[in-house]
Amino acid sequence: MFFRLTVVSLLLFLVGCGTKQFDPPIFPLAESKITDFPVSGNVSVKNIQESQEPTIIHSYSGIKLQSDYQKITQTMVEQARLELERHGEIKQGGGEKSISLKVTHLNSNYIAFFWKGTMTYTTLLGNGEQFDITVNHSTGAGVAQDLSGSIADGVVALFKDERVRKYLAE
Repeated sequence: MFFRLTVVSLLLFLVGCGTKQFDPPIFPLAESKITDFPVSGNVSVKNIQESQEPTIIHSYSGIKLQSDYQKITQTMVEQARLELERHGEIKQGGGEKSISLKVTHLNSNYIAFFWKGTMTYTTLLGNGEQFDITVNHSTGAGVAQDLSGSIADGVVALFKDERVRKYLAE
């Protein structure tokens, strides 16, 4: 009897372990996180990440979360579009503009009751300027919030970057 109970308990424990799919949702940002900025012309925000390779974005105590950088980038693109609509003050004139995004790293680590996330992404502006931005996020609210919060912080960093603001205002 004890042996059966041990085997069943072990099997139930193992069911909880393993790799789980995680498609990060958009994490709502407070209105005050991004100040309004001028935008001249129509702006498109594009996902240029092609990799759909499964990637582990969190691993702790037998639990792994995986996603792919194309899905992660798509979440960032959708949130960037929402924030552009929310904070972009459209001015007359200006040509077509584009912001292309590509998340290249997202990871959350558990450290003593907190999750600490890091995300790196590449921004390619329609004028040919390209640069990488890395953001750090931490929370006590769980790994899902840390991962989505890292993406949201990436959007905040994007629209606070002077190169982006200057390009959008031209």
